[in-house]
Amino acid sequence: MTELNQESSSELIYQAVASIASRFPFTRGKTLLNGLGIPTSLGWQRTLNTVKTLSDENFDEKVFDKLSHVFMEHTEVGEKLIKVYGYSGMPGADKISKQIAESYSDIEIPTTPFSEAYPFAVTDSKTLKSLEIVPPTLTAIFTKEHMVFFQFCSVRSFNLRVPLNKESFTHVEQEWLTDYSELYGVRPIRSQAFDTIVVNLNTNEVEMRLDAPIGLQRHQKDLALDRLKYAFNTLSDKAFGFQPLHGAPSNFYALLSKLYESKSEGSVFEIGFKATSIKTSSNNDAKLIRKNGQDLRKDDFHLGGKNAVSSIEPYTIGIEWKVARFDSLPKLVVVGTMKMLFASPVCFYELMIQDCYSEESFQFVLSRVNKYLT
Repeated sequence: MTELNQESSSELIYQAVASIASRFPFTRGKTLLNGLGIPTSLGWQRTLNTVKTLSDENFDEKVFDKLSHVFMEHTEVGEKLIKVYGYSGMPGADKISKQIAESYSDIEIPTTPFSEAYPFAVTDSKTLKSLEIVPPTLTAIFTKEHMVFFQFCSVRSFNLRVPLNKESFTHVEQEWLTDYSELYGVRPIRSQAFDTIVVNLNTNEVEMRLDAPIGLQRHQKDLALDRLKYAFNTLSDKAFGFQPLHGAPSNFYALLSKLYESKSEGSVFEIGFKATSIKTSSNNDAKLIRKNGQDLRKDDFHLGGKNAVSSIEPYTIGIEWKVARFDSLPKLVVVGTMKMLFASPVCFYELMIQDCYSEESFQFVLSRVNKYLT
């Protein structure tokens, strides 16, 4: 349990809330803070201004511990792009796992702004800007049961396209915007990324969990994956004598059709597919209209088109699950393009796991993956 002193509790609470604000949508954060008795305002910035004015007596140790736990867990599971590598086929795989288990604690964590802020995030804009070109830096190592977690931190910058509400404009501005049905703003984002490498000592698998928030472009994901892969291979080679992130990662291609055909498995909110008939074939990309929440498998338009063709082959599928014990809708997206269906062999190496705020919900999604791959 974290110990707080009377002089620092409010400052640490602010740091915890600021870190959560750097990762959580405000609607989610508002529910969390209100549940802990922390007042919120309209949006993250005003809420942070409010929290900054509170005194030490507004908080107790339990509030800080809860915020710390929620934030740290989200750095492990929140909005992740997943790739999985295995080293079972390598000579002496069991010896490698034993060596990792026995020597990971000898690895030295370098002193950086990331490690100094840990277990929270660097949120100062000037510091983040100065760290923008720094490669992924080892910031923490910890274990859970038979898994060793290596967290690498860096700064991730991108532009987020945000829908704007006409009602928030003045009457004069609204008249000028009459001809526009939708309005969007582009908001620059610069925040600390917590990319995590998880070594499963029981299965001899290495899982890459890359922070991939909504708005991050494909080329930025590819660059971040390459940098993380290089950073961990370099560390592992020096500490354990091997580089595990080589060769082909796990292929998730089989998930596409199995998840699509399993009518009782969650709700499909996104699907891209190749439809083929005797006379023609086409590339279709359908996305759920969020306001009706309908499973695309049951959508009338989709069913009508499916009945008119001889086969449908998905290349992207997004599924969400409503589980009573989770206060979010954990999501799985098998990431792909139609072009990938024509490759030989057909390989889908990436998954996106979204809307998870606990290790339990994240592992639930992984259990669905494992069910359909075995």
